Amino acid sequence: MPEKHRNSQPEEQARAIEDAFRKAPDKAFVIYQLREDSPAELKFMGLSRLVSLPDKDNYAPVYAGNLKPETGLSDGTSRMLALEDLFLRFNADEKPEGYTGHSLSVSDVIALKNDGAVSYHYCDSMGFRELPDFIKPENYLRNAELQTEDDPGMIDGIINNGRREQNAPETEKRVSVMAKLREAERKPKPPKKAKETKKDEPHL
Repeated sequence: MPEKHRNSQPEEQARAIEDAFRKAPDKAFVIYQLREDSPAELKFMGLSRLVSLPDKDNYAPVYAGNLKPETGLSDGTSRMLALEDLFLRFNADEKPEGYTGHSLSVSDVIALKNDGAVSYHYCDSMGFRELPDFIKPENYLRNAELQTEDDPGMIDGIINNGRREQNAPETEKRVSVMAKLREAERKPKPPKKAKETKKDEPHL
């Protein structure tokens, strides 16, 4: 997955970043940072100082990329090590090419993908805290669909129902069968043949 960064079209770029993350097969990450118009009291605040838990609506994705293939994400400890590695990487003097966000800091959120499952982690004053409710409950199905749907235009509440062009032939096939049945019903039915009565042969 090529890494994505922000440009002069933030909304389009945000969609492109999340789309790249969605299509990544495994071991991928996204960095979210607070939008410029988000409340000032949310910025660079430790989790314990927030009045309410972080809301994804206040964040925008600023960068997405792949983790190293050997990165372990199977348990909490390995995920924390991966997050700390990303923290160092995005605080170094030389950050990844194309990265235009601020140095990774408190209040940023990192999403990790492992075996198709996505977890969200808040950069706290010390370490990271997982955010199981970063995606609102009513958006759980949509989030799962975004991670698995082949066609972004088919986000309709049905998990991975294929691309439109893949579904079209089946639809046409069904319509064609129904059309044939209706056509057969309209055709005049041939008159039934009169049943022949067998006559008894005269006895000699």
